[in-house]
Amino acid sequence: MKKRQAKLPLDDPRWAPLDDLHGLLIPRTGNRDLAAHDLTKLLATPPPRGVRSMRRYFGRYRDLSRPDLEREQLEFSFWEEHALSSWSDGLCIVRPKQGVGQAIRAVGIYAWKPDFDKAVLGLAPAMEIEAVVRSRPGPKSRYPFWRFEAAAFAHDFYKKKKRTPTAGEIAEHLQLTCDGWAPDESDIRDLLRFLIHE
Repeated sequence: MKKRQAKLPLDDPRWAPLDDLHGLLIPRTGNRDLAAHDLTKLLATPPPRGVRSMRRYFGRYRDLSRPDLEREQLEFSFWEEHALSSWSDGLCIVRPKQGVGQAIRAVGIYAWKPDFDKAVLGLAPAMEIEAVVRSRPGPKSRYPFWRFEAAAFAHDFYKKKKRTPTAGEIAEHLQLTCDGWAPDESDIRDLLRFLIHE
């Protein structure tokens, strides 16, 4: 008998849209379709190696068979029948056995960000993670999640300018988003090497 997953608060701000998490995986995989594939695998796997997911029902995305349902935590088995596919206008959900003609936009579907943070770090070799996460001597960062912000910025920058941003450009962006604070540029270069596998 399968053990049911622990239920999470469905109105918690730590639920992140799948498009956002997909964007964080693209620089790491180097490919939008591979990132969608990896995210689907994460959603089909229980923590600590996987990520719990939730769906919001609204408007034309409402489940007509259950009109009062607003939010629902999805079972991991949902992602055994469904898969994420990266399209030019964002993520879609497909049923691989039925073909891509059945694709619908992945609107109102979220993943539990604390699960994602733990699972994604566990995907890379320990030495790579140590190089990225290792703290420099001195006071701890006031912004421990700057790496995710930097990775998302690098992804958007590459999409617009077709080149990887420099450590200085990322530092400037972080200063704007972190109240004038930015990490040492050598930490940013470590992150860039990790993201593009140099």
